[in-house]
Amino acid sequence: MFWGLLGDSLSAQDAFDAAIQAYRTALAVLMEGDGGAGCDECRRARASLHAAIASAHVGAGAHDEGIRAYEEALRLDPSPANFVCLGEIHEMQGRPKRARSLYRGALRRDPEHVGALNHLAGTYLWTDPKRVRRLAELALRKQPNDAEALTNRAQAYRAFGRVDEALSDLDRALEIDPNLIAARFNRGAIRYAKRDYRGSLADFDRCVELDPHLPAPYFNRAAVHDALGDRQAGIADL
Repeated sequence: MFWGLLGDSLSAQDAFDAAIQAYRTALAVLMEGDGGAGCDECRRARASLHAAIASAHVGAGAHDEGIRAYEEALRLDPSPANFVCLGEIHEMQGRPKRARSLYRGALRRDPEHVGALNHLAGTYLWTDPKRVRRLAELALRKQPNDAEALTNRAQAYRAFGRVDEALSDLDRALEIDPNLIAARFNRGAIRYAKRDYRGSLADFDRCVELDPHLPAPYFNRAAVHDALGDRQAGIADL
């Protein structure tokens, strides 16, 4: 419908407050049309609009409002995708246990849901590489060319000291999605450890281009510049 499409257009332009109003208008029109009766198709449509409202709130930095809107979307449509989206916000807010619970909720409904497998793996990257590898391989059975799953498995391989296998997975991931920052950052770190400083620098440069606000690529790039003997460039990154 018109108001929903308008909301999508406004969200794409980062006009989040206006997008929320458009989505709410679409929701009101939808509710009026079905009289609040809530047929299955209407409930899913309402859930989709609540999810869109939640996404716009998150885009505007209003995470609590985003959580409430996604909770309403999940109440109307307990689909794996809504579990995952709500889990992502809790993870961003530093609540990994709540996020894991939601990702597992998605997997109870679809044990092969690749997004849930990848996000659940992501919550264990620094604590349980065996679990990360297992979840990544489950995702790869479903989608062998999923770049995020390949990146997760690569990080598990790094933890096990299996650097060549990690590098192979990261090369594959970046062939699939050249703009995946996690894959590029990890490949840059491995290249640095292998003293491929030029390759490492290219990866960290690309990370900075993709997201200039992330601090880690700057620190790592400074170390590469130092290894190349260009301390002035390294100091500029710090």
